[in-house]
Amino acid sequence: MNNSRSSLCVVIILFLTSMAFGQIDEVVDEDIPHNKGVQNIFPAEGNVGIGIIDPKEKLEVNGVVRSKEMLVESNPWPDFVFEAEYVLTDLTDVEKYISQHGHLEHIPSAATVEKNGIAVGDMSAKLLQKIEELTLYLIEQDKQIKSLKEEVSSLKQSQMAPDN
Repeated sequence: MNNSRSSLCVVIILFLTSMAFGQIDEVVDEDIPHNKGVQNIFPAEGNVGIGIIDPKEKLEVNGVVRSKEMLVESNPWPDFVFEAEYVLTDLTDVEKYISQHGHLEHIPSAATVEKNGIAVGDMSAKLLQKIEELTLYLIEQDKQIKSLKEEVSSLKQSQMAPDN
């Protein structure tokens, strides 16, 4: 195992141990071999930082996090879009909102995301809501297209019918 991977393993073991038992005093692992001055803070209570001195969240990482899987719990999940009483916004109003604000309603602007980041669970739910709304718009448009095709077909047949 290379040096950076062994340091990461030590960091993960310390993190998991502190989370599981909550009994470890603060560990600043500058002295871990091959860590080259990167600080990882593991307090017995409070926030955990990896590569950061003063973490503001329960787990804060200064760098990229790679994972095979991540479980994010989010409530409410937007299945409410499919309930009978849910009213889709008229597409003209959606277009107006986009023209005025430069982004979809209930979705943060690029400036807001750059400044504050996003909550992954919340954003996943909002994006799913937009996908579900788009699906409903498409279903409605499909019904309109089929109706218009039937109307055109009926008009064609009535024009071809011999005059009495």
